[in-house]
Amino acid sequence: MPEPKHVTVQIPLETLLSILDQLPEETLVAIRQKLDKRIKTLPPTIVNDSAGEFWRSEIGKFILQEADESISTEDVRQLLRKLSGSLAQDILEERGGR
Repeated sequence: MPEPKHVTVQIPLETLLSILDQLPEETLVAIRQKLDKRIKTLPPTIVNDSAGEFWRSEIGKFILQEADESISTEDVRQLLRKLSGSLAQDILEERGGR
């Protein structure tokens, strides 16, 4: 019988935290690095989309592919502050008045 590739073990969070608390510092650092890497790969959350369906959709995949992680929310806010009135009108004017 082939061995399963993945095994899921459910334990209470407090038990897990107790186990982690007993590990040496260098092991905790390694775990933190793995967790940080994993967190960076999580798709952004969308309200009422706990299953992540939006990010598996065609438009969600496109957004994730085109996203530029070097642009912060504050950068976007500063850019939007420069716009006045209708955003659509500003875009049309930037495109040459089409």
